[in-house]
Amino acid sequence: MARGFYRTSVALQISEINPQGRFVKIYNADNEEYDLSACKLMQTIDGDLLNEYEFDQLIYLPAKTSIILWTNDIYNELSQQNHSASIRCPDVLCWGSGPNCTTSLYSPSGQLLAQLCGVNETKDDCVVRLSKMSSEECSCIPIGLPTTIPSGKRFKSACE
Repeated sequence: MARGFYRTSVALQISEINPQGRFVKIYNADNEEYDLSACKLMQTIDGDLLNEYEFDQLIYLPAKTSIILWTNDIYNELSQQNHSASIRCPDVLCWGSGPNCTTSLYSPSGQLLAQLCGVNETKDDCVVRLSKMSSEECSCIPIGLPTTIPSGKRFKSACE
């Protein structure tokens, strides 16, 4: 069963989610840079908010490059390596991954820029996605450190 990401008119992609929950990678497939300032990356499990990160600084993602969003795990050896385009997310203990997890990137105005619904397979410590998934496949099981899912606002994914 192939699962994948939701395409929008903006050429941003959520290109990787580490299966251990250590990082999320966003790729700019466009030929122009993109201003990520004040954009939000949100993760939901069955519509319940799991993680939220707002780009609270001026960040321009150059064309054909990626940025890595790391968890706040100080023991994460991968995040200690020299990554020029990376951010540590202070309020994220573990990124979610799995068939019920939807990861969405929104513009400051709330426009959906990129979305990844579920995962397909793991390879070389990253998650590989293929084509768009069906609504019954779109759903997330948190991995890594224990995470509580706050009750409250429910979010709809483009897969539903």
